[in-house]
Formats: sequence, C-alpha cells, structure tokens
Amino acid sequence: MDQPVEWLRYEFINQTNNSGTIALLWEKWMFPFTVETDLNKDQLAIFRNELTGDKGFDWKSWAQAAEWCAEHNTNLQEGLQWADYAISGQYTGEKNFRILSDKARILNMMGKTAEADALAKAANTYGNMNDIHVYALQLMRAKKNKESAALFKVNYKKIPN
Repeated sequence: MDQPVEWLRYEFINQTNNSGTIALLWEKWMFPFTVETDLNKDQLAIFRNELTGDKGFDWKSWAQAAEWCAEHNTNLQEGLQWADYAISGQYTGEKNFRILSDKARILNMMGKTAEADALAKAANTYGNMNDIHVYALQLMRAKKNKESAALFKVNYKKIPN
C-alpha cells in the first residue's frame, strides 16, 4: 500500500449477498481473503431450525420467515406455508395487516393474482395509515399503479389531513 497503517485494521470490501473480502491492513501490507456463503440456503436453514424451538410459538417469527422469502424471491412455497401458520397456527395464529399483505405478496409472486388481490383487500381492513401507505408504495414499485392509486385514495378518505 502507498500509505502505512500504524494499527492493525480489518476492512470488509467487495461485499455481495453471498460473499465478501476481508482485508487485514498493517504497515504497508494488505492481506485480503474472500469469504463465501449461500445466503438463501443458510438463512432458510436458520429459519427452519428456529421455528422448531421457542420462536415457533410467536406469529412474528413465522411472519418474518415468510417476509424474508418474499423479499428475496426464494422458496415461495415454504414461505406461503409459513405465512399460513402465522395467520392460523395452533399456538401462534394472528390475522393482521403485516402477515396478510406478505401472504398476498407471495401469492402474487407465484402468479396467483386473483387470490392475492382478494387477500390484499382483506389486509387493508387491518392496516393503519402507515401500513397502507407503505403497501401502496410497494405496489407502485411493482408497476401496479392502478392498485397503488386506489390504496392511496383509501388512505386519503380514512385520514384526509
């Protein structure tokens, strides 16, 4: 390196979802090495393990796992099962905006648009102003402008100020 580093320093460079380079810098030397992982595989294994323990008794854990699947567009079938369990599980079930809208999102990603649209409408009855606003923004990013505008109108009618 051109500039010396007086104290040993670690830097994370070239980070992606599945890898990153860790560089040790000291004096005029840099020792980089790459660490790789399969993020989807590893995270899904963590969810599966956690949901069999005490976290499996809380709907939020099931919802988090389902939401992660939707965010990463992976393992949608199992994500749908996790969403169902968050909604109606024996010990955990709870119907609320978050999990209903996440399930609708997964259904939409799976091409089940009619079922997704019906569920999204049901979710809106549970949502507060911020919930509906954020969901409308998600629809806008997904190029569903008509549905997004309808939600913004619903929000405006509920809370005109």
